[in-house]
Amino acid sequence: MMRRLPPFVLSLFLVLSANAVGASVGANAVAGMAGARRGSPLEVFLKAEYPQRPAPGLIAGKGEWEEAGPEGTYLRWVCAEASPVGEYRLLAVCGALESGAHPDGGILDLYVMRMNTSGALEVVVREKGIESGGGTYGYPEVVSVMRIGRRKYGFVLEHGVEYGDYGVERVRIMAAGPGGIREVARWQTHEESGLPVRCGDEAARVMDDAIQFTSTWSFDRRASRLNMWPLKIKVRGRNECQSISGRYRIPFDAQAGLYRIPESELSWELE
Repeated sequence: MMRRLPPFVLSLFLVLSANAVGASVGANAVAGMAGARRGSPLEVFLKAEYPQRPAPGLIAGKGEWEEAGPEGTYLRWVCAEASPVGEYRLLAVCGALESGAHPDGGILDLYVMRMNTSGALEVVVREKGIESGGGTYGYPEVVSVMRIGRRKYGFVLEHGVEYGDYGVERVRIMAAGPGGIREVARWQTHEESGLPVRCGDEAARVMDDAIQFTSTWSFDRRASRLNMWPLKIKVRGRNECQSISGRYRIPFDAQAGLYRIPESELSWELE
């Protein structure tokens, strides 16, 4: 039996899920997830790739199945799927560790596929068993599909954790390239610490939070001809006694195969 998420993690998971739906390819993604009907190309592919999966009619959040994984038994489900570009189809299958404790994350399988001449889905590139999340009681990141370039779509992975008085939300983007599906960007979107800090001399007031900042982001679609659009990130808040305010426009570094996020309050390392 999958353990129930604590209130903070559950509410954050629901918020990130709502954001993911809003940021994804919208109706195509929702319609696609309902498209795994008996005999459909997606249903045939899933049956071959995941023999333990129940059939048919899988919709995200329903039709889960159990599967052995690297850390134990995982609850699996289709968590993002869309056909945004011609014959190509993007698919994400999530896995939540059933015995997950607070520090644990889950796993993700990501696919880029296309329809062949016989009408079946064939894999262009896949990455399976990606470690995802952490501090989420065994759950992976929230996944959505988003347009990230002229004719390019990628996976957006959102992640939030809380440790006592400290909370942080993060995002990373994964896209298909010559070396497979790889992470091309990661940064923090929100950080908050409930620990008080004194600024200046003894007469100075005590700040309510040592750290509190939020960032908003989007892709710069004005660069419409680029295969990978620049990232736009706006940050504001404070870090202890210093105000934080910044705007970043980050082009894709084609040679390195990633967005070079500035080493600032946006940076974070995977645990």
